[in-house]
Amino acid sequence: MKEIMNEILQAERKVEETLQKAREKAAEIKLQAEKNASQKIEEARRKAKEIFLAGVEEAKQKAMRIRDGKLKKAEEESEEIRSSNRENIENLMQEIVRLVIQTVYDEKGSS
Repeated sequence: MKEIMNEILQAERKVEETLQKAREKAAEIKLQAEKNASQKIEEARRKAKEIFLAGVEEAKQKAMRIRDGKLKKAEEESEEIRSSNRENIENLMQEIVRLVIQTVYDEKGSS
């Protein structure tokens, strides 16, 4: 009977040792899995940041191209308007000069 009790106690110790080793191994596996997950999350964040910054830069470049195109178009339209109205502007300037000169002569003549 004593021998059976010793065998049972020995078996229980072996079971306890096996359970302890299994717990330690499980803790190691869990720690490694958490470390791997943390690394993957950090890598995903880094990639997301790169993608975001690349998108911002692309949007900025696109906005600059649109802005430059609009400015160029406005300059071309402004030059077109000046060119098409050049004769009218020159005629208007000549009329203004003529009126100023006539007013000066009229004032000198009536003084």
